[in-house]
Amino acid sequence: MRIDQKQALTHLFKAWSGKEPRAFHPFPQSGSCRAYYRIRHGNVRAVGVCNDDYNENRAFVEMTRFFLSERIRVPDLLGVALEHGVYLIQDLGDQSLFNFIIQNRAEKSREPALKEKLRQVIRELARLQVMAGRKMDFSICYPYRQFSRESILYDLQYFRQQFLDQMGQSYQTKPLEEEFARFADYILQADQDYFMYRDFQSRNIMLFNDEPYFIDYQGGRKGPLQYDLAAFLYQARAGLPEELRMELMEYYLKAVRLYTPVDERTFHQFFYPIVLLRVFQTLGAYGLRGLKEGKQHFIQSIPHALENLRLIEKKNPILQELPQLRKIVHQLTQKKHRIMEPTYKLTVHIKSFSFKRGMPYDNTGHGGGHIFDCRAIHNPGRYERYSMLSGKDQEVIDFFTKNTEIETFLDHTWQIVTMSVEAYQLREFGHLMVSFGCTGGQHRSVYCAERMAEKLREHYDLVVDLMHLDLKD
Repeated sequence: MRIDQKQALTHLFKAWSGKEPRAFHPFPQSGSCRAYYRIRHGNVRAVGVCNDDYNENRAFVEMTRFFLSERIRVPDLLGVALEHGVYLIQDLGDQSLFNFIIQNRAEKSREPALKEKLRQVIRELARLQVMAGRKMDFSICYPYRQFSRESILYDLQYFRQQFLDQMGQSYQTKPLEEEFARFADYILQADQDYFMYRDFQSRNIMLFNDEPYFIDYQGGRKGPLQYDLAAFLYQARAGLPEELRMELMEYYLKAVRLYTPVDERTFHQFFYPIVLLRVFQTLGAYGLRGLKEGKQHFIQSIPHALENLRLIEKKNPILQELPQLRKIVHQLTQKKHRIMEPTYKLTVHIKSFSFKRGMPYDNTGHGGGHIFDCRAIHNPGRYERYSMLSGKDQEVIDFFTKNTEIETFLDHTWQIVTMSVEAYQLREFGHLMVSFGCTGGQHRSVYCAERMAEKLREHYDLVVDLMHLDLKD
């Protein structure tokens, strides 16, 4: 982060909160060029954003102001300094809808809660698309004001260059580009009088106070209803079952009809071609960030996207008129079982322990790992009311979040651990040990180990082996 941007964020934070920031904690790097920082002074916190693209920043700020005026749940805008490429927004925490899906999709007993949360998000999507389509000034949008032929062809060329070429996929350039043009012209027949979020997927929906809040909409533009629903239902890593996708699509159509007439037959006519376009765009991103830049998370997402491609191949009769593209899709779906699937999974061994009883032993033969000393954190074990509890009990959790700097400590440890995790996955290492120690191995170390395990499960495809060495059950 440039020093002038840090100073600008410091000024914005102080102007908003009246306090000097004590810590800047970077978020894990995503697929964009924006840098995010959690800025803290005790329990007062906000998110600072650094981005050198003035027009993109302006689009986000103006869209945020519009959404807030229309009571759409987006982060509050706390401070803006576009001349320095920074702005300050509300901290919505770490629980995304994606995390919620991953935590609940495997348990049958949690299915009703998961479905209701997805329906809630879909209701909000329908309202946002129609309302913003009627009221938003689309001149603020960047880089495109509308879902245009140019923007569609850009995504298709992105897919060709960043995925097909990276994969060594054979094709005839001129016929394929002619088919891209025909495909774009077909999609553009869909009604485009709505707001198109552009990247409406569960990682961009935060659950704050159990309500969905929307982030990362700066690429929004005028476009068709189908695109955002396609992005949401066919997000690769979310892995929604096809039966649930159908159910949610029908629910969406009922929700959107509360705001505008929709012809179901016409909606379905363009839905799956737009799903196909979205999967192509996603594979382009995975090719760039994964195959080209070597980021393991994106590489591991490729098989999931190819499975989506297989599911929608037969639902796209338009491919019968695009023989070159049909051949490519068919060949890619045949590769889905062997392409880039890891032959192993990294296992992260997370342990809590008591320094009084000695540090944990690594029995994997890999040679140690990270050991974090939690004893600088205020100890609830000093108080009788917590003496029989552990770091897994809600009363102790509340003590940590209200009376200590434990979240700052965990932010630091997270940055260190994620560097190792991503390097280990890229190099196909099998084991990493992460240990948290405190005096008795009961409160601070247990809480930190639990939180680290939770975050790793949410953000990475790996095995977490969690052990509390000195906790008495």
